[in-house]
Amino acid sequence: MLEKGNEIKVCYSSGHNRIELASQVVSVSPLQVKLASGDSSMLKGRQGERVIVDLRDLTSNETLMTAAVEQVLPSGVLQIKQLGEEEMREFVRVFAWLEMSHEVLEDGMAEVGLEEMVDPDFGEPLPEMTHLQMKSLARSEEASEAVLYLIQAVQALDRKLEAVSILTKQLIDRTRSGSMARRKVSISGSGLLFFDDAAYDLGAKLSLRIRLPLRRPVQLHAVAEVVRVDKEIDPELNEPRYGIACKFTNIRESDRERVIGFSIQKQREALRRLKTKGDRY
Repeated sequence: MLEKGNEIKVCYSSGHNRIELASQVVSVSPLQVKLASGDSSMLKGRQGERVIVDLRDLTSNETLMTAAVEQVLPSGVLQIKQLGEEEMREFVRVFAWLEMSHEVLEDGMAEVGLEEMVDPDFGEPLPEMTHLQMKSLARSEEASEAVLYLIQAVQALDRKLEAVSILTKQLIDRTRSGSMARRKVSISGSGLLFFDDAAYDLGAKLSLRIRLPLRRPVQLHAVAEVVRVDKEIDPELNEPRYGIACKFTNIRESDRERVIGFSIQKQREALRRLKTKGDRY
């Protein structure tokens, strides 16, 4: 829970830009934060439009709360309301270190279904006949020893092909895992932002693979469209890097649910850590 005096950042999107403003909590009920500097007029929004903001810890940059601006009061004070459960599912976005890979899709490839782009389909194993079934068939007028031998040979071949398919899938998984890199990303059920050395054109389609560190880690695949590119200077390397913001255009609903659950869980953990840190002082 946020407490009076907490120093935080108010973050929001304006067009193709991402704005971050330092602020301090001045009231908890109602929740009000005072901006240290910056233009607050953009936070008023257009008539009937709600401005969604992320409240982040000033030092760790963890997302503490996703909320809507209710009023912009004098002297740069914002009155903010936390989103409801259903709204949180749509808007909650958190920073996390995740293993991921990405590649630009050629024209036309973005429309390929996820099922076609994941693993090759090796088909189902052929149903095996029991020894008794084969003996019964061998005694029938329609069968012969040659037919019985052929059935046994086909079953043996099918077992070998199934073993080859399993090994091939394991090799594909290892190759994909090896190409993944651990990156700090901002992720939500609607998309994600990651940093890269190269910029991408707006509208470019990316094939993304992301490993979520859930209780049982899962690897998900999605197609996303680049909607914003932020250029900044890497503080460690003193070189330009680019924040690539993209929205999911093709993702399985089960994977979207996993991302939403992960994001909400991370946000709640960040709030608990902030409260624990405050209790120590």
